[in-house]
Amino acid sequence: MDTSLKAARTYLFDDRSWASTGKTLDGRVNNCLLRALREIAGEVPEALVPEDSHAHIRKSRQGSDSDVDATITNTADMKVLKFTIAASSTWVPTVDGTWDGVMHLDITDPAGRVRRRQSREWWSDGATPATYYVSIDRPWFNTGSAPLEFRVYQPEFFLPANTTEVLTPLRLFDESEQMVGQISSGTARRNALPDYQMTVSSKPTDFWRGRFFQMPSPTEAPRVGPVLKDKDVRDPDNGSMYGRYLSWAGPVQEGEFEFCYTYAWGRVEAEWGESMGDFKDAVWESAPSPISAPFDHGKEFDKSHTGEEIGRAIVIECSNLEEMLDFVGDPLGIRLGSGYPQADVPLRFGRSGVKIRIYARRTQTYPDHGLAVTDATVTPKIIQATHRLNRTEADGKFYMLAELDPLALDPVLAAVPPMAAAVYKVSTFTWRGAPTNATAGQNNLAPDPTRQLRKTTGYYAYHLWPLPDQDYDLDISTLRQPKELVNDNDQLPIKQEAFEAFLELALAYMSRLDGVDQSSEMKHRHLYKGLVKRFKSQHGDNNGIVENSPWGGIRPTFRYGSFQEG
Repeated sequence: MDTSLKAARTYLFDDRSWASTGKTLDGRVNNCLLRALREIAGEVPEALVPEDSHAHIRKSRQGSDSDVDATITNTADMKVLKFTIAASSTWVPTVDGTWDGVMHLDITDPAGRVRRRQSREWWSDGATPATYYVSIDRPWFNTGSAPLEFRVYQPEFFLPANTTEVLTPLRLFDESEQMVGQISSGTARRNALPDYQMTVSSKPTDFWRGRFFQMPSPTEAPRVGPVLKDKDVRDPDNGSMYGRYLSWAGPVQEGEFEFCYTYAWGRVEAEWGESMGDFKDAVWESAPSPISAPFDHGKEFDKSHTGEEIGRAIVIECSNLEEMLDFVGDPLGIRLGSGYPQADVPLRFGRSGVKIRIYARRTQTYPDHGLAVTDATVTPKIIQATHRLNRTEADGKFYMLAELDPLALDPVLAAVPPMAAAVYKVSTFTWRGAPTNATAGQNNLAPDPTRQLRKTTGYYAYHLWPLPDQDYDLDISTLRQPKELVNDNDQLPIKQEAFEAFLELALAYMSRLDGVDQSSEMKHRHLYKGLVKRFKSQHGDNNGIVENSPWGGIRPTFRYGSFQEG
């Protein structure tokens, strides 16, 4: 069965004996399909096609552990703490972003009170030996200089955005292949899980859903435009003087683009969260900003030395969440210059852990635009139009283009001085369609087709009991809200067995379009309920078995040896 958006829309038109009258009516019917998809995802999540997820769970560590042998002290910056690690220690904090936000700290102050903080960002000063720091979610007001005992631990883990249901059990990816069953949050509270300071550790046997977390989202659209490079250039055609802008380098072909951006925090383990474009998936990501005004290379061009049209580079400017969170900390503000950042900035400067992720969508391609240079010796050396990536589809979907440190300088504007002077800007990305403007470790040649924008609403935390006695990987099967459907050939993530029920629900929504066909709506909803009941009887768990659990404690789970075939 064809489960594409176009096929579903055609079925709805045929059932109603309607004919498409153009994009307006097609769009209204598509909205009916999307509303039906969201409803069935909430009411019958098992009708969705499941997706595999993975989580890395980390062992808790005490500063007093023999292999850790470290203490923590305050700094002059109340949002930053410093570690003192013995030379004999084999432990250092992880500073690749995977600890950011995920790891929490229990710190025993001089009065013996245990203070709890969530980390924001972990880093080192790069010296030999290195000094390690962590920024925290709430200020640390202790003014003493005495070293303090600490514990670093991971109290919860998060699954990808828009996860609607976790299909139990989870499975540890190790030789035990132990299953981890789900319990309710009420059961966890009645059994006093987790324990005080979460000191009990072993192989996890149970999990439950905890708090809801949502990243703040941008409220303003990114500002896009070209950058003036020279203002007094002679037109090769008529000799007049005009301004010239920073050019599009290619090989990505010119076109019309729109942009939006998100805020992201934390990094997923590279094993499961690294894309083909070298982007590391975020633990948390906000909903997207409003969409920018279009940037159209058909209108934004300059004359080359041969009189040909050359597209302009695109500068995308975003709002700076790091500044809004007070992770500048400098009374003089953001001081830009060749020595940026200045040596006297506070330790918290640029250490919120938050990144800016820019997404782009192509709405038009100009495959014949640009210079058709056949002589490689011609200066400037412009990539031939025939050698550009001019088969790119204008599919109208947002894909990830770049990730920025909010307080980092735009490397292109700083390296290619427009108007004979470098432009120092933060929270800004200049896209030239070439890998030469890549930030460290990233290839920003083109938007990454494997990282489509998800309009997330937030994340649920999940807790394990007991806390892991070592690092573990969890294999998890989940049901998620589907990605946004844009093109006719986009596949609806509905199982074949539930597709008829989904179409009946969509027909119920479609019956509302003219506002006078309530009887048809009721008919289709009745048919939908019957088909859902049949689907659940075939695919649901109807045994009604509830595993008993004592009120006095949790029944432990043991694995009594290994098994093998003779």
